[in-house]
Amino acid sequence: MGKLKCTILNFHEGDDASLDDDNMVKPIRDALNGLIYEDDSQISYSETIHISIDAPIKIRKASSILLAAYGKGEVFLYVGSTMSPILSNSPSDAMERDDLSQVARRYREEGYEVVLEPRADQLPSFLGDFRPDLIATRGGENIVVEVKANRIELSEDRRLAPIAGVVDAQPGWRLDVVVLERLTEIEKAAQGATEPSDDQLAQILRSAEELASTGYMPYAYVVAWGGLEAAMRRVRAGAEFDGKATPDELIRTLYGNGFLGREQFDRLMAAYKIRNQVTHGLVPRQVDPDSLRFVIEAARELASGKEAIASL
Repeated sequence: MGKLKCTILNFHEGDDASLDDDNMVKPIRDALNGLIYEDDSQISYSETIHISIDAPIKIRKASSILLAAYGKGEVFLYVGSTMSPILSNSPSDAMERDDLSQVARRYREEGYEVVLEPRADQLPSFLGDFRPDLIATRGGENIVVEVKANRIELSEDRRLAPIAGVVDAQPGWRLDVVVLERLTEIEKAAQGATEPSDDQLAQILRSAEELASTGYMPYAYVVAWGGLEAAMRRVRAGAEFDGKATPDELIRTLYGNGFLGREQFDRLMAAYKIRNQVTHGLVPRQVDPDSLRFVIEAARELASGKEAIASL
C-alpha cells in the first residue's frame, strides 16, 4: 500500500472541541496500525476537522455509515484513510424553496448544471422512487443532493442511509447532504420527549398556581412559562407556521399571525425577560402576580384553540 491521506472528523457537542489535535490524532493513528495500514508512516497527508454535532453542515460524498452516526446526535469520530467526506459550514434559515434555490446557486457557482426538484424522468433509474431536492452535473461528475432543515429532520428520514449506499455504488455519482440550521436548545431538549396532553398541560398550569399560592412566585413563573411554551408550540404546529421554536420566536410568530394582540405581545416579551432571569439563577426585582396570572391564562386560551387572547 502506498502513501495515504488520513482524515479525522470530530463531531463534538457545543461550539468548541474538548480535545486538541495533538491529544486526539496520535492515539487514533496508532490504533489503526495493522488494521487499516501497516504503519502510520504511510500517511503523507493528515487533516482533522472539528464540527459541532448540531451545526449547519454540508457533507460531500456522504456515506451510509456517516449519515447513520450523524443522525443519532451523539458525539463521534469518523476516520477515513483515503478519499473522505468533505465538510463545510453552510448556515442558513429555515428550509423553504428560497433556501433550496440558494443551495442550487452555490452548485451553479462551482460550474455545475442544476435541476431543482427534478421530475421522475430527469432522474437515474437506480434511485427508484427516491426524489432528491436537486441533481447537479458537471462533465462526468453527477451529484444527488438532499437538503434538510436540521439534524433531527435528517435522522427521521430513513431513506437516506440506504440511498447513500446505492449512489456510492454508481460510477461517477455521489450523494451530498446539506443541513441548513443549527438545532435550538428546545429542539435538542425535545429529543426523547413528547408534547403534553390536554390533561398534562392543565396540570402544569395548576401546579404554577399552587406554587404561587404558597409563596414560591419565581418558581411558579418558570412552571407557568413551560405551560405557555407548550401551548404556543401547539398553536404553531396546528397552523403549520414556519420558524424556530425558541420562546421569543414563538411569541413573534403568533403575534405576526394574529393569535396575539400588540398589548399581549408586549406583556409576554416582558414576562419572557423575567423567565430568563429566574432560570439563570438571578433574582428579579419584582414578580408581579398579575403578570403570572396573565401567562397562565394566555397559555389556557392558546391551548383552547382560540385565535386571539386580546380579551385577557
